[in-house]
Formats: sequence, structure tokens, C-alpha cells
Amino acid sequence: MMNNRIYSELPPMQITGQIWYNFFVSPGYRLFRHLCLIAIFLVLIFHSPSGYKNGLDVYIALIFCACTLGLVYLNMYFFVPRFLIKGRFFYYFLDVFITGVISFLLICWADKILDKYRIVPKGSPKSFLAGLFEFLILFAVVMAASSAVKLFQHWIKSVEHLYRLQKLNFQHELSLLKSQINPHFLFNTLNNAHILIAKEPSRASSLLISLSDLLRYQIYDCGQEFIFLSSDIRFMEDFLTLESVRRDFFVYDIQRTGEPKDVRLPPLLFIPFVENAVKHNHDSQAPSFVRITIHLEKNRLTFICINSKPLEAENNGGIGHGGIGHSNIKRRLSLLYPGKHSLTIDDHNYDTYHVKLEIDL
Repeated sequence: MMNNRIYSELPPMQITGQIWYNFFVSPGYRLFRHLCLIAIFLVLIFHSPSGYKNGLDVYIALIFCACTLGLVYLNMYFFVPRFLIKGRFFYYFLDVFITGVISFLLICWADKILDKYRIVPKGSPKSFLAGLFEFLILFAVVMAASSAVKLFQHWIKSVEHLYRLQKLNFQHELSLLKSQINPHFLFNTLNNAHILIAKEPSRASSLLISLSDLLRYQIYDCGQEFIFLSSDIRFMEDFLTLESVRRDFFVYDIQRTGEPKDVRLPPLLFIPFVENAVKHNHDSQAPSFVRITIHLEKNRLTFICINSKPLEAENNGGIGHGGIGHSNIKRRLSLLYPGKHSLTIDDHNYDTYHVKLEIDL
């Protein structure tokens, strides 16, 4: 019943721990990377032939090195992340071109001021356009090299992120299938359907259809990278319908509010909360319930799940007890929606347990 496609597509090994990976990507090597870059520029610039009086070569070289590094860092930490990685190529090349022209004008201005300090007088100057063309070629080479380094870092991080996400999704789906679709669950549901066939055939038919839809979702739809929100809601309805048949004094309610449009989400995103709400609210002394609200507005999705707590004194509620646990849920959300989600869990009420998940789509 498990979709092995995800497992088969995992990279053969993790790339973390390799020397080259640590040098280019690891945060612990960031200072070492910057020092190497500065050293390379200093070596190149200080080995250039001197041409100024009164020892100005050192100061000019330092200033030129600082300005060149500033342009490199501007490209790597502003232009590339803000434009190039996001596919905004026109704005990236336009900003780089404008920066190159401004840099050339500043160099011409500084060169004119420093001309009187030259040891050897400067020869006949080139035309402005010829000088600008030569400078822009050199400038483009420097920008391209720094962009290549940043894009390589981004690619390495994306590969590792994909590996971790696929591995976690595989473990997540396996845990859910083991906890939800097990022989006891199936036998109990089929037995209830068998009993209802004679008494309430229409209800038995509805029960079997819900079971079929639930199995189809977990066997086939979970293998996709994204599914529609409506499919996830139907799965929750089928799951809770089966629970309401299996258990006495259990009610549920699912409401969808806000914008009517359908959005695509990773499969089984909300099921851990619903599964744990059902698992830990069973009460033999009083009715139990699960209330779910899904609100979509301006590309912000809000999921709220409220379930009753048993009257017994023992602590039965919470995702941290059974299921896939707090850590796995938070880790999966951090991989799927880094910096774009908020998870709030409230266990302070004596009779209800609240989960609120907000996602920026």
C-alpha cells in the first residue's frame, strides 16, 4: 500500500559532511570563505604594476579592492537573491548594467583626480565609448563569476532541501498509513458495514464508499507532489465519517470559509492533526467531538482543529502523544513553508484542545 516512488527517487547519499560542501555552503565556513575572497583580490591587486608617486599605490590598491569587493557582495547578496534566483532576469541585467556604468564614471572621475600623481604621464586617452565597452566586459566577467558562486550555493542547498523533504515525506506517509490503515481499522469498518447492510443498506453503502475513497486517496493521491485542497477536505470527511460509524457519541463538523477558489497543497498536510484529535478524544463517559475550520483569504490559509478532551484525569490529548509527534510535524512544515507558516497549539483548556495552522501560499 506504500508508494515506493518517493523512496526510489531519493539521492543515494546526503551531501552534507563533504569538504567541498562545507567550504561553499556550511555557515561555519562563512568567515573562511570571505577571507579567501579578500585574499585573492589583495594578491591580484597588489601584484599589479605600481604607477603613482609618494607611495599612493598601497592606498589606491586598498580602496580599489574595497570597492570591487563591495560590488561583488552587492551582486551576491542583493542582485542575485532578489532578481536572478527569482527569475526576474530583465531587472537583474538592468541593475547590473546601471551599476557598471556608474562604477565606470566614478573610476573616470578618480582617474582624472589622480592623474597628476602618476610617475609616467598617461598616454592619449581612449574614447569614452571604447573605455566603457572594455570596462563593462571586465565588469561582466567579475559579476558572472560571483553570480556563479551564489547560484552554485543555491543549487546545493536546493538539492539538500529536496532530499530532506522527500525523506521526511516518505517517513510521514509511512507513519500515517501504519497508524490509520491497519487491519483492525479495516476489519472494524467492514464489520460495521456488514451489520448495517441488513438494517440500513443506504448507510452501509455510504460507509463503503467513504472507505473506498479514503483508501484511494492514500494509495494514489499521496504519491503526487501536490493535491487540491478539496481532495484533502474530502479525505478528512471520509476519515471522520468512518470514525463516527465505528464509535458511539462522536460528532464532527468541517467548515470551509473565505475565498471559494481551490488551491494546491502537499498531501496529508492536515491529517496528522485530525488523526491525533480523533485518537486522543475518545471518552466513554461523555460525547466527544472534532470541529475543523478551513479559511482561505488573500493567499493565506488558516486551519483550525478543535477536539474535546476525555473527562478522565490522565493526559490523553496532544500531538506529542503518539502520532508522528511535534518535532516531525514542525520539521515538515519548516521544509514545505520556510518562514511562511505559523503553528499554535493550545492545551490549556480543561475540556478542549486547539490547533491553529496559518500558511502563506
